[in-house]
Amino acid sequence: MRGKSRRVLGPVYWWSLAIVLAVAVLADKRNDWNLGVRVERTPKNEDVAGSAAGSVIVAIQASENGMFYVNGMARDTLLRFLVDTGATYLTLRYEDALAMGLSWDVTRTVCFATANGRMCGVRANLKVLGVGGITMEDVEAAIAPAGAMKGSLLGMSFLGRLKRFEFTRAAQRLVLEQ
Repeated sequence: MRGKSRRVLGPVYWWSLAIVLAVAVLADKRNDWNLGVRVERTPKNEDVAGSAAGSVIVAIQASENGMFYVNGMARDTLLRFLVDTGATYLTLRYEDALAMGLSWDVTRTVCFATANGRMCGVRANLKVLGVGGITMEDVEAAIAPAGAMKGSLLGMSFLGRLKRFEFTRAAQRLVLEQ
């Protein structure tokens, strides 16, 4: 019986080990890929490719649909943003705002034009927002009405405060620098 169980369990053991190793390797690669985002820190005493010393550069690779997505963190909540240079504000989905503990304050109503027409939301302020390796304080934001948006937008209230943001069509890459 002992030999038979060893023959049965032997292949199970090796397949289990192979799966665990594959998952470990893919998990490590996923951190590198992070939705096509690469963070570089420029050494404090060096100028790298025209970047100011000590700056943070986040390179975002275009997704399959040609859009640029990046993860962010505010109020201990992980957010996924579509980078939108046409959006005046960093605009949060209502559902994301609720998850962050932000409230809908009608005394702070703001209306703006979107690709889908006029929309009104409420203003908010994010004390600290992290995007890639970039950290920014006091970011003006807007909260969209419930169900109005599929995802949050990283708009000009964030992008406009960077040292630069640059789109490279040939490389399908967006570079953010702080």
